[in-house]
Amino acid sequence: MITMPLIDESQLFELMQSTWTSMIGLPISTDPLAPDELLYQSITAFVPIAGAWRGFVVFQPSMVAAARAAAAIMRVAPADLQPADIQETVAEICNILGGGIKSLLPDPSSLALPLVMQGASHETRLPMTRLLLRTRYLADGEPINVSIFEAIEPALEAPCQR
Repeated sequence: MITMPLIDESQLFELMQSTWTSMIGLPISTDPLAPDELLYQSITAFVPIAGAWRGFVVFQPSMVAAARAAAAIMRVAPADLQPADIQETVAEICNILGGGIKSLLPDPSSLALPLVMQGASHETRLPMTRLLLRTRYLADGEPINVSIFEAIEPALEAPCQR
């Protein structure tokens, strides 16, 4: 496995900005607050990337940002949304971000299907990974975190001696 060339914050912002504005039609900006100040989300999507580089892209919008995105994409009033509409929207945005990041990686690389978790104050852990980049954005005043985690190889254990 190779180590991913670093994606810097400006590259991730370009990807996030083009995805958000083309799909949702709303502006997005970087948030000067530290991403860790948005500790718990009520919805999280992540998409695994496999191949020459292995890791995850994690997309964590506030529920308000997620609902606004779903309403814009589905062209319905927010009150008419079902929970599955919001979950599918968050999964699709994460998948598009994952595809953009995958395009920066060496071949071969592939995306798995995105996974979505929703619930009050859940915490997302990705064992055997290390955080490469976490950024925070504001979409119409609502926070969104995007993180990239790289899979790490387990350390080889010494053989048991008898």
